[in-house]
Amino acid sequence: MPHAPTKYAVALYPGFQALDVFGPLDILNIMAKSMPALELSVLGPTLDPVSTLCKASTGRVGQSVVPTHTYNDAPSDIEVLIVPGGIGARSVEDTRVVVEYIQRAYPTLRYFLTVCTGSAIAARAGLLDGKRATSNKMAFAWVVTQGPSVEWVKEARWVVDGNVWTSSGISAGMDMMYAFVEEQHGSDVAEGVSRGAEYVRSRDPLVDPFAQYAGTPLLGHQQDASKAVHDHRRQTTHIYNVDSEDQASSHHHDAPSPPPLSAGVARMAAVSSTLTASQRAVLLFSIFLVGYAYGLESQVRSTYQPYATASFHLHSYLATINVFRSVVAVAAQPTAAKIADVLGRFEVVVLATVLYTAGITIESTAGSVEVFCAGAIIYQVGYTCIVLLLEVLIADFSSLRARVFFSYIPALPFVVNTWISGNVTSAVLRVTTWRWGLGMWAIIYPVASLPLLWSLYTMERRARKHMASLADAGADKERGAREVARTLYHQLDVVGLVLVISSFSLVLAPLTITGQKVGHWRDPHIVVPLTIGLMLAAAFVVWEQKGASVPLVPLALLADRGVWAALAVRSLLNFAWYTQGNYLYTVLVVAFDFPIATATRILSFFSFFGVLSGVVTGIIIYRVRRLKYIIVLGTCIFMLAFAVLIRFNGGASVASQRGLITGQVIMGMAGGLFAYPTQASIQASASKEHVAILTGLYLSFYNVGSAFGTSLSGAIWTQTLPTMLRSNLAFQPNVTLADDIYKSPFAIVAEYPVGTEIRSAIIESYAGTHRLLCMAGMVICVPMIVFALALRNPRLSEEPVQPEAERDLEIDEQRLLG
Repeated sequence: MPHAPTKYAVALYPGFQALDVFGPLDILNIMAKSMPALELSVLGPTLDPVSTLCKASTGRVGQSVVPTHTYNDAPSDIEVLIVPGGIGARSVEDTRVVVEYIQRAYPTLRYFLTVCTGSAIAARAGLLDGKRATSNKMAFAWVVTQGPSVEWVKEARWVVDGNVWTSSGISAGMDMMYAFVEEQHGSDVAEGVSRGAEYVRSRDPLVDPFAQYAGTPLLGHQQDASKAVHDHRRQTTHIYNVDSEDQASSHHHDAPSPPPLSAGVARMAAVSSTLTASQRAVLLFSIFLVGYAYGLESQVRSTYQPYATASFHLHSYLATINVFRSVVAVAAQPTAAKIADVLGRFEVVVLATVLYTAGITIESTAGSVEVFCAGAIIYQVGYTCIVLLLEVLIADFSSLRARVFFSYIPALPFVVNTWISGNVTSAVLRVTTWRWGLGMWAIIYPVASLPLLWSLYTMERRARKHMASLADAGADKERGAREVARTLYHQLDVVGLVLVISSFSLVLAPLTITGQKVGHWRDPHIVVPLTIGLMLAAAFVVWEQKGASVPLVPLALLADRGVWAALAVRSLLNFAWYTQGNYLYTVLVVAFDFPIATATRILSFFSFFGVLSGVVTGIIIYRVRRLKYIIVLGTCIFMLAFAVLIRFNGGASVASQRGLITGQVIMGMAGGLFAYPTQASIQASASKEHVAILTGLYLSFYNVGSAFGTSLSGAIWTQTLPTMLRSNLAFQPNVTLADDIYKSPFAIVAEYPVGTEIRSAIIESYAGTHRLLCMAGMVICVPMIVFALALRNPRLSEEPVQPEAERDLEIDEQRLLG
C-alpha cells in the first residue's frame, strides 16, 4: 500500500479567499505537530507577498502571504496541490500562471484538490474535462461556464473523481480536507485533528445545504440541514450581512441559477477556453478576410443594382427591392442569433454562406425583375447572418476589455474599399455587364470564407470530442426524431421568432414606404400593417411572459437599463443620421455643386472616419476599461456635427462646402466613439447565453432607426421641398419648372450653372430643406444623449462576459412578472 502523501503545496494568486487556504492548511498545521515529515510549499507568481485583495475587490481588509516558491521554480516532488477559490479566480489574466502551472504539474501529482471556485481555474486548465466536480453554490452559474465539458454536481458538498477532489464554497474545503485526511491516515487521525480544532464536520459529500442556491431542490435529510442553515441566517442577518467577495456577484442566494448553456454557446465556451494565441490570430484574420469580401461586394452592389433594374426597364423597382432588403435585414438578425445559440456558430456560418452565394447567383442570372428581387432577398438573409455572426464570434473569443477594438476587424477593409470600389465597378463595366459584376462574387465570397469555415469546423469538432454532452447526443438519437424536433422547437422559441419577424416586418415596411411617397400615412395599406405589427409586438411580450418555455430573451433582461438604453442609442443614432443622410447625395450635387465623384466620397465619410476613430477608441477603452462616458462624449460630438451642418448650410460657396465636409467628418468620428462601444455595452449586460441574441437585437435596432429616419426625412422632403421650389421660382414664367426640378433634379440643374438666378433659387430651396433635416436630426440627438447617460458603466472584464452580468435576472424577472 503506498504511503500517505507528505509533500503539499498551495497555489496562490491575487484575490484568493483566505479560508479556502487557511482552513485546509490549519488541518495540516495540527497534523504536523505529530507528523514532522509533512512539508508545505506556498506557490506564487513571484516571491512578493500575495494578497487576498485584487483589482476586483470591493473591501479594504485583506491579508498577504509570502510564497516560498514561484511557479517557475516550484519543487518537482509535490504530491498534493491545493487550489483555492476567491474573487481573483474570475480574472483570466491573474490566474493564467496558475493554469499553466497546473497543466505542467498535474501529470506528476498524486492528488489534486480545489476549494470553492478553485475548480473554475482547474476547469480552464482542462483538468476537469470529462470528470465530476463541484464548486461554490452561490457562484455556480458562472463556474459552469468555465468548464462546459465538466459534469458539474450541484448537490454535492465535495466530489472525488479519481485523484481529483473538488469542494463547494469556502468552509466546505475543510470538510473535504478532513475526508482526505481520513482516507490517507485513517479515521482516528481525522477525528483527533477535528477535536483539536473544535470543528464539527459535515461527513456526507452528497449533503450540501447550500445546494438549493444553485437551483437544486433539497430532499429528506438535506432539507433538515438546510433548515438549520436558514434558521441561523435569520437569526444573524440583522447583525451580519456580508458575503465573501467570491459570492458578492451572486448575492441573491434564493435565486435559482440560470438554465444550462445552449449547445452552440457551450461549444463556443469550450473552444474559447482552450484557444491558443496562434489559433486566435488565425480566426481573427479569417474574420478580416470575410469582412473584406462582403464589404467590397456591398459597396459595388450599390452601383450594379440600378443597372440591373434598369435592364429590366423597371428602374422604379429599385426602391421596392431596397424596402424588402431592409425589412429582411431586421427580421433575420434575432433569428440567426437564436439558431446560432441552439445549433452552433459553424452551422449558421455555413447556412449564411450558402444563402449569400445562392442569392447572388439568382440575381446575376435573373431573367425578370421578380426573380432578381427574390435573389436579392435570399442574398440579404445570408449577408445579414454573416455580419451578425462575425460580431458574435468576436464576442465569443475576445475579452470585453478588448471587444471594441476587435469588433472593428470586419469593418477595417472599409478604409480601403471606400477608395477602390469606384475603380472596381468602372473596370468591370468597361469590359462586361452588371451580371458578371455581381456574379463573380458567388465565386470570390465562398473562397474568402474557406479559412473561417475551416477554423470553426476544426475548433468545434475538437470541442465536441471533449464535451461531456456527447452522451446526450446519443440519447437524442434514442429518443427519436419527433422528440428531438420538439426539443428544438422549444429551444428555438419558434413562436417567439415568428412574432418578432412578423412584427418587425409589418412595422418597418410601411415606415420605409411612407418615406418614399407623399401623403400616404392615411392609406389602408400603410395603417393596417402598421397596426397589426404593433399588436404582434404586444403579443410577443405576452408570449415570452406566459407561453415560452425557453424565452427568446428574458423580459427582465430587456427591462435592464444596460439593454434598453443601448438599443435606444443605436436606433436614435441611425434615426438622426438617416434623417439628414437619406437625401445627402442630392443636396451635395444640387445645392453644394460638388462633382459626382466628390459627392460619392463624402457619402462614405461617416463610415470611413467612423472606422478610423473607432479603432483608436478601442485602444483607449482597452486602457481605461470603461465605456459610458466615451459613449456620452460621442453622442454630444454627434450633436455638435449637426450644429456645424446647420451653420454652414449656405449653398455652393467654398466656405459652405468646407463647412459641410467638416460636419460630415466630425459626424463620422463621433460615430466611432459610440456605435461599437454601445454594442460592447449591451454585451456587457448579458451572460454567454444571451450575448448573441442581444447583439442580434442591437443590429436590428440599427435598421429600425434607419426606417424611422427614412420615414421622417421622406415626410420633410416631400412636404417641404416642392413648396419651397414653387415659392422661390415664382419670379420666372415656367409654371412647371419647380415640379420638373423636383422629379429630375440632376438633369434639370445642369442647365442652370451656379450664379444664375434660377440656380440660386434652386440652391436656396434644397439647402433650406436640408437645413430642416439637420435641425430634426439635432433634436433627435437630445434623447440619444439622455439614453447614453442611462447606460451602465462596469469596469470591463478580461473575460468574454462580465462576471456580474445577469446576476439579479431571476429575482428581477419574478418581480417583473409578479
